[in-house]
Amino acid sequence: MKHLRKILPAVLLAAVTVVAMCIIAFSSPINTTELDTSLAAYTVPNTDAQDLIPVADPTSDKTPADGETTALETPADAEENKPEEEKKQAEEQKSSSTSVIAVGIVDDDVNLRKKANTQSDILTTLSSGTTVSILDEKDGWYQVNYSGQKGYMSADYVVSKTSASDLKGYAKVTTDALNMRSAPDTGSDVVTLVYQDAYVKLKGFDNGWYKVSYDDHTGYMSGDFLDPVAKKPEVTSTSNSSGSGSSSLPSGQSAGEGTGTGADIADFALSFCGVPYVYGGASPSGFDCSGFTMYVYKHFGYSLPHGATPQMNYGSAVSRDNLSVGDLIFFFDSDFADSGASHVGIYIGGGKLVHASSGPGYCVKVSSFKGDSSTGNYYNSVYLTARHIAD
Repeated sequence: MKHLRKILPAVLLAAVTVVAMCIIAFSSPINTTELDTSLAAYTVPNTDAQDLIPVADPTSDKTPADGETTALETPADAEENKPEEEKKQAEEQKSSSTSVIAVGIVDDDVNLRKKANTQSDILTTLSSGTTVSILDEKDGWYQVNYSGQKGYMSADYVVSKTSASDLKGYAKVTTDALNMRSAPDTGSDVVTLVYQDAYVKLKGFDNGWYKVSYDDHTGYMSGDFLDPVAKKPEVTSTSNSSGSGSSSLPSGQSAGEGTGTGADIADFALSFCGVPYVYGGASPSGFDCSGFTMYVYKHFGYSLPHGATPQMNYGSAVSRDNLSVGDLIFFFDSDFADSGASHVGIYIGGGKLVHASSGPGYCVKVSSFKGDSSTGNYYNSVYLTARHIAD
């Protein structure tokens, strides 16, 4: 007890001191600045930028520039607030799915120039009513495609249309083979296939595609692979049914340095007799007429395009009286083509040819172009010309 009385004052003093310090600590303000900084150091940023919605500054005096979207403006509002000319141009650009943005109808006789100025060289002069493909427009000039020539003409003399009907003129196919489709898009059904250098009749224009007719088919072809022309060239046979006369076609492009004689070519061609006719076919599983001749000549190292009409541009012209075994023979029947050649085969001698026939038999076969029991006088009457390919 004596010792307890000695230390009690010290214990009581210590207790009072602790209580006093606690009261002081709880009554002091918290340093919120330091707390905020500490918490911020552990905050995970929001990385979903597409979910952030900017808020306009109500104190700002800034006026958005033309075409600029404000913080509270939706994309639909921005589109609505575009100047009328911008909306018109955007609509015109969306209307074409090819490099041809519009079809142009020449309103008056106008020069097609090499560059977009009146001092530039004149490529040709187009008459009123001529159809052209419009590729671009700038500073009052249209860049156009006509008959394989790309040039410029003043917009003052051309009526531009993103959709048109009752067009005049024709167009030349510029690729190896081009699909004609049932609608103006690549997802629609294929109506038929038209080969390079064939001419189709123009009927209308829609979404960068031309509405055309070819033989007894009507459909749509991409404007990217058509060259508009005023009229298709005349193709006239200079050979008559008796076989006199000679072809007016000049010497053409080389098919390359091949091997084998004309007889070798004919023998190889005859080995495919009985192979079925397949439109667009170019292999032993099935041939069409030009696919057959192309395949046979390729075997000997000669390069020919797929298409009877473009094949007439190769080799040298041969009169009907001077045919050699292995020569290409061309025919024209207006029921199957608008121009050029409608059929081709390989001469095997004796007034006969081997060819992929879409007539009786529907296969690779031998026929006479001087008349036989199966074809009568048909091939004699539609004979067009011949070309010598192999040396």
